Amino acid sequence: MKCEALIDYFNGTLNDKDRAAFEKHLAECTDCREELEELRLLTADLPFAAEPAEPNDGMKERVLSAVFAEEPVTAVEKTAPAPAPRKPARQWLQPLLAASLLLSAGANVYLLAQKEETDQQVAREEPATLAGSVQLAATEGFNGQAQASMVQENGHSSVILQANQLQVPTGTEAYQVWLINEAGDKVRAGTFNTDESGRGAVSYTMPSDDNWQMIAVTLEPTATSEQPLGDIVLAAEL
Repeated sequence: MKCEALIDYFNGTLNDKDRAAFEKHLAECTDCREELEELRLLTADLPFAAEPAEPNDGMKERVLSAVFAEEPVTAVEKTAPAPAPRKPARQWLQPLLAASLLLSAGANVYLLAQKEETDQQVAREEPATLAGSVQLAATEGFNGQAQASMVQENGHSSVILQANQLQVPTGTEAYQVWLINEAGDKVRAGTFNTDESGRGAVSYTMPSDDNWQMIAVTLEPTATSEQPLGDIVLAAEL
């Protein structure tokens, strides 16, 4: 625990774990104990920082009358001992402590505002729901299988495709996923490679302005194809 935690410890803004760690540090650090004492002395003077107000004549008369009406102190009564002089805080430390207090308070307000904004954002988020899933079958001459799941979340639709037992691509080859609408238009919905066992996966946020009829996976010569050039390996109707 570093000594800069002193201000937060004095303000009481540390959590239980950090407070306990700092108190352990405080027992071993003379400088921190002295600065903490000076900080307490500095803030103890705050109530006396206001300018003295002169009481009006009526108040003076009432106070003085009450004082002189009291019984005189007898010889056997002991006067209260004078309070011990307080150790004055180092003058150079006072502006630094005041600035640290201000920064600590500002940081706490900022963190609270950030937490409130995050909580509100989480509350606005909707849980993801499964809108449907299909099994993709291998076309003639190819092996493998895949499952495509359509997920609704926060007003958006996504497709998640998981494939296995595919042929492992060689060289620059890559698998690409395509969404096909009723007009035959094709949109690339992701590119993936497989591991040594022929397994691969990809996710894609689906455009919402088309009525998608089919999903297909092709083995492309490169990963940059904008339209399918290779053979269709897997396909299914949506």
